[in-house]
Order: sequence, then structure tokens, then C-alpha cells
Amino acid sequence: EVRCWSEAEWERVIDEEQALSNGALSLDSTGAFASLVTRVISMQAADCDALGQARAESAWWPDADDDRRDLAWALGVLAHEAQHVAGVRDEAETECRGQQRLADVAVALGAPRSQARRLAELSWSELYPELDEEYTTDLCVDGGPFDLRPGRAAGWPWG
Repeated sequence: EVRCWSEAEWERVIDEEQALSNGALSLDSTGAFASLVTRVISMQAADCDALGQARAESAWWPDADDDRRDLAWALGVLAHEAQHVAGVRDEAETECRGQQRLADVAVALGAPRSQARRLAELSWSELYPELDEEYTTDLCVDGGPFDLRPGRAAGWPWG
């Protein structure tokens, strides 16, 4: 389950989750978190808005560069948090696995495969390198320990 919160609600949601997790919630730079107890992903409004607009308008490759980056970012946030729900805790491993699933998440939301792949390529080439080092690792490579599809011929990490 994914829940989208308005800016006004976000602070209350964070406070509530901090209380439920006895202060263990570590809100990262994505502005989202996954509750392993309830298996619910909570996301801030801006990321949800980018996903909702793409779905509503079938605009999976927006005209503006900033809009494309925002959409790729939002897909990455959702793919990342889904890996936490699946039980992955380490942030770098979670992000690596999320990057590999980003195109699949986009397709699941209605994106054509070709545009989903372009968004995944954008995320990998432009957004992943900008992440805090806690979210990146040299182990996120074709054939590495976090490779979800070892042995594929081409298209790593999204192929």
C-alpha cells in the first residue's frame, strides 16, 4: 500500500511513525519511508503528484527536463521504498535494487516499457550519482552482489 500525504499532514505522519517505531524511523533524503510492520509506504505530496500527473495524462516522458527528472526521482523513491517493504534494510543495497526495479515500477503504474526504460536510464545516469554516499555503493554493478538479474546480456541495471 502506498499513502500520499499533503505537506500539512507530513509532519504529523512523521511524528506518529517516530512514536510507533520508538524513534527508530530514519527519514532519509527521499522524503518517504516504509513501515515494515504495516508494509505501508508513505510519500510526500510532491513525489505523489509527479506520479499522479504522469498516470492521469499518460505523460511518461514529460517535455520539460525538470519534469522528467521529478518523475524519474518519484519512481525511484517508490522503487526504493518497495525494497524496504520487501525486507532490505541497508540503504545502499535498497537503492541499488530499487534502481534495477524502477522501470518495472513505471510499467506497473501504466508507463509504456520504452518510456519506463528511458526514465530508468535517466535515474541511473543523472540522479543516482547525485545521491548521498549512504545510498550508493561500488557493489551496485552488473554481476555484483546486489544484481537482481545476473547473467543478462545488456541493459544493466534496468534491463
